[in-house]
Amino acid sequence: MASVRIRCMWMRLTWMLLAVLLASPAPAFAQTASPDSEMAQTVIAEIRQLRQDLRNTAATIQRAQILIFRLQSQAAIVDKAAQRLEQARTECKQAQMQKEFTSQRMEQADARKRNPENATVQTAAEESIAQLHSELELLAGQIQQCQVEQADAETQFRVEQAKMNQVSDQLDQLDQVLAGQGSK
Repeated sequence: MASVRIRCMWMRLTWMLLAVLLASPAPAFAQTASPDSEMAQTVIAEIRQLRQDLRNTAATIQRAQILIFRLQSQAAIVDKAAQRLEQARTECKQAQMQKEFTSQRMEQADARKRNPENATVQTAAEESIAQLHSELELLAGQIQQCQVEQADAETQFRVEQAKMNQVSDQLDQLDQVLAGQGSK
């Protein structure tokens, strides 16, 4: 029985010594880091860097998607402005051609009035001149209004084109940044 007591005491003493050694800081252990610990720290640092790189890449991709969407939207707006401008130009051209045609008809009516074959032809020419004169005044107003609309459409087209160029420039800058990051 004494040997059992001695063994129990010896085991308690061993456990207490082990507990003291594990609980107390050992200067020798703190000064020397094991190669496995250094490797683990290196791996952890690299994982953190990769995580940050992934976040940056995701943010860049989202920004690129937003810019592409803005470019597509702006392209649609520019197309509408271009259509409006083309329509205004076409209307102005048609009104100008109609004015020229009406002016020619007026000259013909004026010539008939100056050289009448009879009184009926002269009266018809005078009535035609009055009607054509009214048409010319109406056409002059339409041309003036058309020119204002055309100028407004041209201004709007330039503004929208400039906006599209800005978005395109932003995409170019982003492309350059990404190209620079890809070469690192």
